[in-house]
Amino acid sequence: MTTSERTVGRYLRWLLAALSLAAGTIHFAVSGGHYDVSWVHGTFFAVVAWLQLAWAVAVVLKPTRNLLIAGVVLNAGILGTWAVSRVWGVPVGPDAWTPESVSLADAMSSSFEFVIVAVSLAVLVRPAIARAQIRPSFAISGVGMTAVAIAAISTVALTPSFASDHHGGAEAADGHAHGTGALATDGKMAKSHAGGHTDAIIQADGTSACEKAGVANEGNSGHGHRGPVPYKELTAEERPVFRDQVAQANEVIVKYPTVAAAEAAGWRRVTPYVPCIAAHYIKGSALANPFDASEPEILLFEDTKPDSKIVGLSYLQFSKEQPEGFAGPNDPWHIHSSLCLGGGGVLGDETTTDEECEARGGRNVKLGNLWMNHMWNVPGWDSRWGLFSSEHPDMGGTIGNINAPPAEVKKARAAALKEAKDKTD
Repeated sequence: MTTSERTVGRYLRWLLAALSLAAGTIHFAVSGGHYDVSWVHGTFFAVVAWLQLAWAVAVVLKPTRNLLIAGVVLNAGILGTWAVSRVWGVPVGPDAWTPESVSLADAMSSSFEFVIVAVSLAVLVRPAIARAQIRPSFAISGVGMTAVAIAAISTVALTPSFASDHHGGAEAADGHAHGTGALATDGKMAKSHAGGHTDAIIQADGTSACEKAGVANEGNSGHGHRGPVPYKELTAEERPVFRDQVAQANEVIVKYPTVAAAEAAGWRRVTPYVPCIAAHYIKGSALANPFDASEPEILLFEDTKPDSKIVGLSYLQFSKEQPEGFAGPNDPWHIHSSLCLGGGGVLGDETTTDEECEARGGRNVKLGNLWMNHMWNVPGWDSRWGLFSSEHPDMGGTIGNINAPPAEVKKARAAALKEAKDKTD
């Protein structure tokens, strides 16, 4: 592309650079939140940001035809990925093939990328555009005002009130937070339950009681995404359905407040207390039932004593595909392909070898299509990773003892890390 004096090409390069810088800056700003979703998501955004910044510098220094072609390919690819994520969803991450909503931040970056593609293609197809004559004073004013407008729009798009509704953001404009507190019956995030946590976010960065316990740090033992669950706004049709479902689930925790009450109604223990996921009590007769918010297949407790208090619910479904579950896209399910089962219930997860399972008095049973969903709707046990987080950040301790002293937790964590290392060696 020509950059001779008084030609359009001389100034088009600055316009393209400004657009690419803005798009790259937006991608950098949201990459951190996407690392909370998965390393694949975060790395994609970081790499895209670096490529866009590098292209912006290159197009100013030497705007060759090959560089314009590279810009078209890069930005068209990003636009295509964005379109797929909004229409069908991407095939990786905890919410694979779940369409994402459009936020101001990603709409702006996509608009910048579209203009880059359009302008670059125009120059490639008709090089005479870049050779056209233009007055420097007029061109400088036009490019300058456009650059200021791009900077202003990008800044607005990255303010918390707009940027946080992007996938992986921290706090949304209407007061809800991704993966924080509990979902209120109107379909938005409630700031807290009475006596529960405030809406402070805690990331999966190793500081939570769950992670310090050293349980399932490698692979998460089939429990899906560890950390905050991104929140997506419900539609007008989903809100009343979701509200009623949550109300039904809340009635369950009132009806069965203790282990004794649950056992009297037919639930039986299948796990001891396990850090991050509590003690599981299952009602076998409900396993064949379709999803019903008022009839969870599993109740979750803080311990296994008769007076141990309920902390949440869990729903099980045998299905080839992820069950519909609660209205809206905010209840991610995880799947257990196999479990080590014995007389005492569940003796191990997918990571348990046949030899280890046999030594515990059980055998590995292939399940294949057993889907599971946790719900932390008990006041005082609000999950700061989300109402439907697969794990609870505040459930630490050791297996069988939620109140284990720090020294005991440290010892258990060291043992778990050693066991994980031995398996990989």
